[in-house]
Amino acid sequence: MTSLLEQYEAQVSEPGPRNQYPIANPTLPQNSVVRLMQSEPDTPMFKKMKIEFNPKESLTHLVVCNEILVIGMVDKSLLKVSLKNPDEPEPISLASQLTGALSHYRMHRVFLDPLGNHLVVSVSDSSVTQGENFYIYLGGSNGNKRIIQKILRNHLITAAAFNPDNQQNTTTGPILLATSSGLVFETELSAPTDNDWRFSSKSTSSEKYCKQ
Repeated sequence: MTSLLEQYEAQVSEPGPRNQYPIANPTLPQNSVVRLMQSEPDTPMFKKMKIEFNPKESLTHLVVCNEILVIGMVDKSLLKVSLKNPDEPEPISLASQLTGALSHYRMHRVFLDPLGNHLVVSVSDSSVTQGENFYIYLGGSNGNKRIIQKILRNHLITAAAFNPDNQQNTTTGPILLATSSGLVFETELSAPTDNDWRFSSKSTSSEKYCKQ
C-alpha cells in the first residue's frame, strides 16, 4: 500500500500540462484574499528525500522540537539527535529501568517540550493496567550521563500540555499531564544542573481532577 506522499508524488509527476494557476471559481467571492491564493503557484507543501540512517531497531515514535529530535525504538531505547550536529546521536536506554521481561513492555507515548530540553516517556505494561513513566532532562552536552527518573507511579501518561511561554531551559514551568484513568495532574519538572534533577509535583486535591 502506497503512502500519501508516494501517491502525491505520482500525481504531480504525471506527464502532460498542469495548470500552474488555478481557475477562478465563479461561485466564490472574488476578494483580495481569494485573488492572492489564485495568483500563487501550486508548489508542493512537503518534500521527501532519502537520508543515511540505519537504526538497529524498528522505530516506534518520533518527536522534534527546537532542532532536537528524539526517536523511540521497539527495544525501549531512545535516540537523541541534534539537527545542528546530526552526526553525533546520543543513545538513551530505558531497559535498565524496567523490571521483568522486556517483551511485556511497549513504549506508549513520547513528549518533548518546546525548548527540546525535557522529555517525558510513558511505557505500558501488558501484565498490569498501568505502566511506567519517565522524565529525562536533555539539556547540557552529549556524553553526560542522563538521569532517568520515574514519575507518576501507578499511572500511565497519555497526554502532556507544556507551557509555550516558558523560556527557562532547566525547568518546564507548570505543565499538565493526563493519564489513562482520566486524571489530570499539574506538575513541574526541573533540572537545576546537568547532573541533577528535581521532580516537584503540585498535584494537590485542588489541582488534580478527573475527566468525566
